[in-house]
Amino acid sequence: MAISPFYKKPISYRSVYYKNVLQLLKYYKVRGYFHYYNGNREAVPAESRINVGLRNEDGKKCNDTIQSFLSGVCHELAHVLNYRNKKYYDYHNFHMNTRYTKKRVQNWIRVGYKAERYTDKVGQELMRKHFPGIPYLKAYTKKDGHKWYKENYLKDLYEFMRGERTFND
Repeated sequence: MAISPFYKKPISYRSVYYKNVLQLLKYYKVRGYFHYYNGNREAVPAESRINVGLRNEDGKKCNDTIQSFLSGVCHELAHVLNYRNKKYYDYHNFHMNTRYTKKRVQNWIRVGYKAERYTDKVGQELMRKHFPGIPYLKAYTKKDGHKWYKENYLKDLYEFMRGERTFND
């Protein structure tokens, strides 16, 4: 029986890797919010902030592995760094106060997946630099990632383009 690598074990608040993430965020001057709901991860680049949910959507404890947790944090941190460096700026500058227009939404649909793939590259570099020896889990592979991105992020935007939904109320 093969022994699984250390980074396949669940992450905990007492983990040295969790503490390293806090130091990493401080180094890049990014605020990190780790909360106990919905399991989602998101970046708010304009505010230099990332949100990391530590529970699954069903409310049960999230058993993120060290590798998955670090990969997710590095990916979201990469969004903030890309915003600061003006890489795919229109995509990363899309926030709550932005007025939705057809032109803006078309641009977001057009470049969104490319921006996510680029963010994965930057996240992988961050992981390699700050957590050597732990492989990065890419969020957006060619097949599965594009399908997931379309179903989860673009659905609302396509509805907006067809006039079935509005965001500017």
